Amino acid sequence: MLMSFKPHGLSMMEIDDERQVIGKAWLDFWRGDVQDKAATALVKAQSGELARFEDYCPTFKVTMRYWAVLIAPLFDDYGELMWLLVISHDTTSQKELEKLERKQSKRIEQRLLVVRN
Repeated sequence: MLMSFKPHGLSMMEIDDERQVIGKAWLDFWRGDVQDKAATALVKAQSGELARFEDYCPTFKVTMRYWAVLIAPLFDDYGELMWLLVISHDTTSQKELEKLERKQSKRIEQRLLVVRN
């Protein structure tokens, strides 16, 4: 269950009012196969390990964004798990640049093949 959401995160997820998300299940933000990735990372963090995953997730206004997600377990003084801290970083621009780079590399390779033949 989401306990808090930073203002910048609300903006990035295009959430108009934090009441739309506070108290809701974090896994419900993720859909399909991506929800499975998120669930796996959540279980890992609940067992006390740092967990990461990356994938697409739409904002509340259905803008597709690519997220790098870190889930860190937070412990009390006795080593008991108290909270899970989830940090999501929008890496959409980076992913788009990587896709463009792959596309351009493929074009260059194709042109080189034509020149060689």
